[in-house]
Amino acid sequence: MISPLPGEQRYAERLGLRRSDATANDTAPYVFHFGNPGDVIMLGECELCWLFGYAIETQCHVGHVCMYNFTGFASVNMHRLSVNLEEFITVEPPPPCILVENCTDCGEWHYL
Repeated sequence: MISPLPGEQRYAERLGLRRSDATANDTAPYVFHFGNPGDVIMLGECELCWLFGYAIETQCHVGHVCMYNFTGFASVNMHRLSVNLEEFITVEPPPPCILVENCTDCGEWHYL
């Protein structure tokens, strides 16, 4: 049976981080996503990722989203751990985290 969950929610279910009948509050205490607005993968806007065998164009995240401030050119490079450590994690305090609830992605995720 194909999971009715979109994007990242489906993968969280497959990894055992979330049950298919779980609400956002059931998963929230355990999952945090740290990113920045320059990261096209984090934002679900990576147009060329499919060329490299990746197709997770989801804007929905399970649990909390914690976004560092960033002004500059958005690119795949901003997703690299080394860039995030150098630019954000080691030099800035943790950003506020917001619980993501009732996020909806493109309906096509239901059929992939």
